Amino acid sequence: MRKQILLLILAGIVAVNSFSQCSCGSSSSGLAYGESGSPSLTLKKNKWLFDGYSEYRSFRTHHHDIKNGNITNSDTIPENELRNARIALLGIRYGLTNNITLSLQQPYLWLNGSLQRADGLGDLLLISTIKLFGKNNFTGAFIAGVKFPTGKKSVLDNETNSVIGSGSYDPVGGIVLVKSFPKSFIRLNTLYKYGTAGFDKTKFGNFFSHNISFGYQLKGKEESCSTPLGGNAQSTDTILSAKKINHVKENISWNVTAGISGEWSSGQTKDHEIIQNTGGYSLFLQTGATPGFKEWLIPITFSIPLIQKLNGEQHQTNFRIKIGIIKSI
Repeated sequence: MRKQILLLILAGIVAVNSFSQCSCGSSSSGLAYGESGSPSLTLKKNKWLFDGYSEYRSFRTHHHDIKNGNITNSDTIPENELRNARIALLGIRYGLTNNITLSLQQPYLWLNGSLQRADGLGDLLLISTIKLFGKNNFTGAFIAGVKFPTGKKSVLDNETNSVIGSGSYDPVGGIVLVKSFPKSFIRLNTLYKYGTAGFDKTKFGNFFSHNISFGYQLKGKEESCSTPLGGNAQSTDTILSAKKINHVKENISWNVTAGISGEWSSGQTKDHEIIQNTGGYSLFLQTGATPGFKEWLIPITFSIPLIQKLNGEQHQTNFRIKIGIIKSI
């Protein structure tokens, strides 16, 4: 049974960045969301899954542009610019029923500015994944949850618009669709967060993400089974889909994924006035691989921006890289 649960996760575990809460660039980006499961996109009843992720995000600063001669007037550039962010995420998931999986995720963030640094707990995310349908290797699920204000206020807020915690209770919802084939899958998912008033009566904006990805199983032969694939190639943090496996011949597995992910956030507001240099849209190209051995998986993803249409002066992303470790029980 443990091998079965592990291989249900294998195909789609390549990390997720569906939404987050360190406002780095266009999105509230810090807490990555993820889920796992069977063809119904849920864990089996009474099954547990534990995961941990580490992510590094690099940002382009104006000081870099000045050094290269791309900007000549630096009078309006803030002194303390966000250079990079590191995010550690611990998660636990539980199969409440065969059709409902509950998930808790707690991030810890480090923000590195040109003059100052900040770190602390981010906001806790509680998510439920509910199976909607599953037929002909085509499965759909609904995501619903709440982000709790457990995170701290960042000392970089005023100069970088970067947030470790929001101070607000924010509802979350989304849809995930997966179509599985003998050794591959196609996945589409969306996620929306409605931002309420938080620290200093500030609304840190609504957030919407979308992702489409393709995955292929390179290694991992099975006997008497229907195909074990379905998942997501992002970041950032994952709902998975797979076929039920009756017997596995190999302990070593390997799958690869590629996809496109978009992130949109509305401008932050305070006292019903929009805060400058907040909000916008980014589109990322993502590639990933997930090696596995017995009941352990190590998802790795790399993302680069294709489009960054951010409002005003914000942090342009250079790249994102994420690595995780996953264990099922």
